[in-house]
Amino acid sequence: TTVTTLVGELADRARRSDVVNCFRNLCLDVECHSAVIAANPIAGFARFLYPWEKADPQHRAELPEALATALAAEGAALTGDATIRHSAAICIIGLCRTREGRACLRSQGAKEILRAWQLEETEEEIRNALEASVPALQPEEELEAQQAGQVTEPAHQAHQDQAKPTAETAVADALPRVTPGPLPKPDKSAEGEMSGLFDGIEGVDS
Repeated sequence: TTVTTLVGELADRARRSDVVNCFRNLCLDVECHSAVIAANPIAGFARFLYPWEKADPQHRAELPEALATALAAEGAALTGDATIRHSAAICIIGLCRTREGRACLRSQGAKEILRAWQLEETEEEIRNALEASVPALQPEEELEAQQAGQVTEPAHQAHQDQAKPTAETAVADALPRVTPGPLPKPDKSAEGEMSGLFDGIEGVDS
């Protein structure tokens, strides 16, 4: 498929910025999540987002075995291109908006990728985006209970079924709102303010 082809092009540094920006728009469209998940771009993203050499073995062990083996053999490091990192962070936010997207991120070791990435990230806006995504990667049951304000004891099945849409909505509402658009322009004046996290992106709800 076209999305699978895009994953293959992530290895092309000359094309990477354009390809990640395509994924940015796909991940922000929940109707495209099934295609994105099937193509599995997270492993490709890890090669330019995960600082392999700076992560200790204990943390590397949190990655899926196949991914860790590939990164050990081929190498991985955090790209110095802030535009690519910004678009990749928005990809994560987009996938966090659906249960299927979150499940994909968890299965591909995104929690560890984000942990290591955050430690090395120099841009405040990108760090804020990563910090907003991390809570959505906790186990789904805990996430829904937290967001929906449910008690920890099992509730009646009918009540649980009724509460699930509310919980899903609450998870999405907890994330920054971003819509597809062109690459962002850096805004130096917004440094350190969550309200300026996505300045310069067309379609952002302020």
